[in-house]
Amino acid sequence: MRWLLLIIFFGFVIISNVSVEKAIAEPDPFPAIKIPVVPGARQIAKIHGSPKGAKSINYYIQVEYPANSVFNFYNSKFKKLGWKASSDNKQSKWECFIDGTLKGNPKVRQLLAQWTNSEFRAEAILALRYMKIGKKWGNKLHVLCQIQPLIDKITIEQFIRKLKASGEYVKFMELIDLYRKSDGSVDIERAISENPNNKNLKEYKRIIAEMN
Repeated sequence: MRWLLLIIFFGFVIISNVSVEKAIAEPDPFPAIKIPVVPGARQIAKIHGSPKGAKSINYYIQVEYPANSVFNFYNSKFKKLGWKASSDNKQSKWECFIDGTLKGNPKVRQLLAQWTNSEFRAEAILALRYMKIGKKWGNKLHVLCQIQPLIDKITIEQFIRKLKASGEYVKFMELIDLYRKSDGSVDIERAISENPNNKNLKEYKRIIAEMN
């Protein structure tokens, strides 16, 4: 998905590494927005400030794959509140892959969806995940719904196209990952100080500053 690439590129983490049993005690960046929770949810955690400027709700619920009821719940809630659904939002867009970021490199099924709200200059990201335990998938669904600042996709896409056209995209992404912090954001000041002649880093900083 195009928007997913942009989210990963700028450090907004879809599946948080924060334990669902803990919550980060930071000010709510979007106090006027209440994130809906599906009835029957367990191990609920509210997370503020990870990544910076975002908030999320993280929980589990028992529901059979492909969790259409959960997708429909969020789609209906956001639609009633005036959020605009991404054209990429489809119940059938489940991906299956090995997650090398988790212990044991488990196999997961994942569905991602997005809604935007111009009034709040915010976007909502929904991540639904099943993890394969042994030879069985089970019906324990991990739900994460994150509210984060609305991203200027046009400017970002232009920057990405320029990097790819010059053959510098892969190298730049590898460099960015060296300065990525635990919350998914990038320590751009340190990156520039240690690579003062890198024009792409300076342009990256300018784009981030304009977004904020």
